[in-house]
Amino acid sequence: MNHLKPLPRPLTFSVLLGLLCLSSLGCGNSTAEHPSEEFIPWRTHSGHSTSISSSQEGQWSATGPLANGRLLHTATLLTDGRVLATGGYNRSTELYDPVTGTWSRTADALNTHRAATATLLPNGRVLIAGLGEAGWNGGISSELYDPASGTWAPTGNLVTPRLYHTATLLPGGRVLVTGGADSEYGGTVLSTAEVYDLATGTWTQTGRMAAARRNHTATLLNNGKVLVTG
Repeated sequence: MNHLKPLPRPLTFSVLLGLLCLSSLGCGNSTAEHPSEEFIPWRTHSGHSTSISSSQEGQWSATGPLANGRLLHTATLLTDGRVLATGGYNRSTELYDPVTGTWSRTADALNTHRAATATLLPNGRVLIAGLGEAGWNGGISSELYDPASGTWAPTGNLVTPRLYHTATLLPGGRVLVTGGADSEYGGTVLSTAEVYDLATGTWTQTGRMAAARRNHTATLLNNGKVLVTG
């Protein structure tokens, strides 16, 4: 009776390892680990085509450039999917279209706003609140952008014009503004807070915070309260 000789131990391990790799679709080179990249053409302002990779999660890619470079501005996602960017040392405003990957100019804001807040309201309009320069339209500190008409309109001024503050949309459509500073350089840090009423278009002062704050955060909790930190 013939008996098969057992495979040497190193060879047995190699065979088992090979079978294991085959069963898992390869050792380290599977398409699941390295999917092929898909490139989608977008158009820029200059009309030239560029490419954006949409292949792997966690990667960054370029899109159309802003018409104006800016900082300390606001960016707000509108209900139609576009993004409104405004302010930052100027009144210019532009809209980003995610379908075309391009920015286009819209009407300038009524005042210059920087380190301001932008809040999307339940009616689809955007409330900009912050310190406005006195030389523009009487120093308007609060205004509304209407995406339907692409225009700005004044609304009630803040009780205390401020910057580096927070704005939180409350249940029911009101907006809570907290803290900040009353001027950009060497200003007083504020503990005051106020609420915007969408129905009347006015601001009213509410209870002070326990401490003065700027560059802080405000988070709406599930119980309707607002958590301020920083």
